[in-house]
Amino acid sequence: MKIIRISAMWCTSCIVTYNIWQLLQKVYPHFEYIEYDYDFDEEIIKKYKIGNIIPVIIILNEQNEEIKRIIGEKTKEEIFEIIKEVGA
Repeated sequence: MKIIRISAMWCTSCIVTYNIWQLLQKVYPHFEYIEYDYDFDEEIIKKYKIGNIIPVIIILNEQNEEIKRIIGEKTKEEIFEIIKEVGA
């Protein structure tokens, strides 16, 4: 699986959830992780159709098809539960 995180330096929720992002990478090291900045990677993230609420975590399967999208600030438990649901 591939997990993409879209965040911004000015986003309080992005800062709050950054430690969860790092923990996710330690717990599931076999996934591919990509992080994009909402402001600096505008051209890249256009294809993901991100709204005004960030952070956004997009989970892709092996065929690079989106299987789940997590929008906004979530707890560690919520994020890890979603990851388990999609087949981690």
